[in-house]
Amino acid sequence: MNNRKLAKSLLQKYRPSSSILPKIKTFIEKNKRFILTTHIGADPDGLSSEVALYYLLKKLKKEVIILNCEKPPELLTFIDFENKINFIKDHYKDYNRWRAKLNDYALIVLDCSELKRLDCISNLIRDLNINWISIDHHLTPVKKNLFIDTSYPATTEIIWDLFHYMKIPLNKNIANILYAGLIADSGNFRYNKTSFRTHLAAGELLEFGIDSDLMYKKIFEAHPPDRLVLLKRLLKKMTLNKEFGYVFAEYKKNAGKNLDLGDSATDGIVNTLLAVRDIKIAALITETIEGELKCSLRSIGDVNVAKIAENFGGGGHKNAAGCRIQEPYKKAKKKIVAGIENYLKGVEAEQK
Repeated sequence: MNNRKLAKSLLQKYRPSSSILPKIKTFIEKNKRFILTTHIGADPDGLSSEVALYYLLKKLKKEVIILNCEKPPELLTFIDFENKINFIKDHYKDYNRWRAKLNDYALIVLDCSELKRLDCISNLIRDLNINWISIDHHLTPVKKNLFIDTSYPATTEIIWDLFHYMKIPLNKNIANILYAGLIADSGNFRYNKTSFRTHLAAGELLEFGIDSDLMYKKIFEAHPPDRLVLLKRLLKKMTLNKEFGYVFAEYKKNAGKNLDLGDSATDGIVNTLLAVRDIKIAALITETIEGELKCSLRSIGDVNVAKIAENFGGGGHKNAAGCRIQEPYKKAKKKIVAGIENYLKGVEAEQK
């Protein structure tokens, strides 16, 4: 049996079973016009989910607008292959124009259940009293408008399942963007939430003729050459703690001086730091041009970095999390390091 026949055979027997799918379907059926959005600092999973859902809703003859707070990162513009993503350029002038336009729309938030991570879009929800739901796979407190299933490794897998549940056929363009989000948030099928369903989804998507090697390069290996110079600078000042098993790097405002790094300078660096033996946690604290501090955390196995991020108002997956810190740089760094060490001490105590 060839791959195409095998895929069709398996999919004929597959029935989507997540309890959130009928809830999403009901919300879609009750509304005519939709705004789709995702969190600030949009990643492949968030962008792919909203673009794929856009095409699903258009198939159902709905009016749909994708509206984010930021322009998509340069490396990920291929996901928005028909330039459907709008973004609020000016918080006052542009925001007011969108507010006047979106009076009669329902909102679907993709890959995020915390309104504060929507930035200016959260103001739209408040100002217009918008009826909204979230479709997400991250663990958050249960609320009636949060349609969350943590068994999925990626929100794009939920959207793939929704296509099947609502019997909407896929095409090659949609398959490409779903596959991009799926490999990104599953760590190219390495993370522990990767399941048979994940591989079934990937198998079907690949049958549309996706070049999996090229897609991997687009997601994980498309950085400019100056990225190597940046890595050299960061590794010089990196902190490696072999006793606790963590590595900590810092990207200050001037770290990319005179380098051509595009708009995704630090994407994936924290994963590189984790890719050595005996390291349980990798952390990267980033100081933006505006002076804001962000921390990305990655871990292996049962080491839950989401618990560390939650102490600073952040969150995420067990093995991939992050937070924003409203503190002076040195103080923030000290707190993050202390948080990592205290967590690892607790893990060690539990194992004894």
